[in-house]
Formats: sequence, C-alpha cells, structure tokens
Amino acid sequence: MPYATHARRIAPGTVRRAETVQPGMSGPNALFVGRVGDWTWETVSEVCDVDAFRARDAGGRPSYLAFTYYRVMATPGTHPGLLQFGDRLDVVSQVFGAGGQSVLTVHRIHPASPGGRPLDDGPLTPEEIYERRRPDCIYVENFNSWISRGDSGANTELVRSCPPGFAFRHLPKLSARHSPRTALRAARRLRRVGDPEAEGRIPISPPLTHLQPVDLTRDVNGAGLLYFASYFSVADAALLGLWRHLGRSDRQFLHRAVTDARMCFVANTDPETVLRTRLQAWSPAGDRRDELVDIVIEDARDARLLAVCSLRLATPPRAT
Repeated sequence: MPYATHARRIAPGTVRRAETVQPGMSGPNALFVGRVGDWTWETVSEVCDVDAFRARDAGGRPSYLAFTYYRVMATPGTHPGLLQFGDRLDVVSQVFGAGGQSVLTVHRIHPASPGGRPLDDGPLTPEEIYERRRPDCIYVENFNSWISRGDSGANTELVRSCPPGFAFRHLPKLSARHSPRTALRAARRLRRVGDPEAEGRIPISPPLTHLQPVDLTRDVNGAGLLYFASYFSVADAALLGLWRHLGRSDRQFLHRAVTDARMCFVANTDPETVLRTRLQAWSPAGDRRDELVDIVIEDARDARLLAVCSLRLATPPRAT
C-alpha cells in the first residue's frame, strides 16, 4: 500500500495528520527535527489564517516563523532514533497562544502499530503534555515568533515582524508556568537551560570545546539563514566528540536514546562563521540510569551566544 499523508482540523488550534516515516526524516537527529518543524509551519498556516511559507510583513519583507525553543520529550522505549522507514505515525498538533504574537505548537507523535486503534480524536491539553505524557508517544514542543531581516540584511540583525492577518487570539492559552520563556531567560543569563536537577549533579566528563565552521552545504537554508535543525547537527557533532572522549563506540552512539532534548535559540549568524561548542556531561545525583549533557553554541570570534542545548540520555551499555 502506498504511503499516505493526511491532515485535518479537529478543534480550534488542533490538526491531526497521518504520516509515514520516510528516508528524509529518519536517521540523524536533525532530519527528524526538521520534518517536525515543517509540521509546525503547516499547522500554524492551517489554524492561524496565514501562509507561513510565503508570509510577508507590512513593509513587504519576508517574515519567517522562527524557532526560539525546541524540545523533544521521549522515553527509552519510544524515541526518534527507533523510527524506521515505513512506520505509520498518528500525529496530533496543538497550537497555543503564548503571549504577544508568539505561538507554541505541541506535536504528539504516536507510532501506530499495524491494525492498532488510533488514539482518541481530541485536542492536546497542558495536563497531558506536562503531567501525564503517554509512554508510547513522542512529544515535541516548538515555540515560534515572527522575524524579518533588518535594514542591514545581516543574519545577526533580525527584527520582530509579524505578517498582517496572523490570527492568534482564538487559540487556547498557555499558562505562564508552562511557557518556555523561563527556559529562554535562563539560557541567555546562565548559558544553561533551566534544570531543577542542576544542583547536586556529578560530572562524568571534563568541560570540552569543539570548533566547527558553518557548513555551507548543510547548515544554510533557502533564506540564507543558519537552518534551525542544523543547530541540532552542531550539537550532535560535539556530542560525538564527547562520546569518543569517554571511550564509547560509534555503534553505541548510533543507538543512543535521547529522552529529552531542549534547544534554546538565541541568535542567528552569517554563513562564514566558525562555531564553538562548549559541553560537559553529568550524572544526576542518585540516578545512574540517565546522563545529562549541557551544550553551548557560540560564535568563535567574539563568544556571542547562539544557542543553548540540554540533552538527557538513557545511560548506554558499557563498550565491549
């Protein structure tokens, strides 16, 4: 049977789609991240009366629905690394008003077993997302705000810019305690994603530094900006270096289980930039089953902060 993609609106701010895992969204972490990001633009276009792919501001400049926060929440038994070609996915996407003209889109991704029953046909609630997540689903949060290039045209000087007609007042509201703004403020101030377990963590690696230039063949999107999913590729390259430093095999790296990934996007940069990543791995005090990795991405020229990432990984087996 050929693969099928079907999306329909099921409630205010809510879209349900049937998807098939294709080669372009499986394998490296950034491929999955990029595809789900496309679903965010599609969903916001559907429920907010704007074409996010062709939006322009009041002055006629292209307006981009930029990612400022991206989180993937999974479990050791259901995470993006386990998705295989041809897997059927039942996806419910819910858009929340997040203050101002920003929106938070949450995707619940359920790998549907052949002949299995789909999940209930209804909107996602904050209670499910933040308090009662299903262990057989992957949840993805995307926090987006509209931006355009400033007068200089440089990627380092982006400005807020919302397209006329963007409808958001009808969306269900997200409470302040569930807003990612707290994590974003912590990232800018502390260069670490806010984590209540930060105190008492045990370091399992020294701080490491990794340099890599922006890859013009991979990292720059059609608008000439550093592609949001490429930040995850940059973080993964640094993580691989850490992995090898700890004496772990590449095969173990390919089978890593990332159960929580948070990326706070602080700034964009120009294509000729050399990126510097700083990272360190930790073990939560009293829990050896998980590892935490803090990653800071900055411009190597002036240490300008570009992004802050936090990863939680199920502890890999010892190398054999």
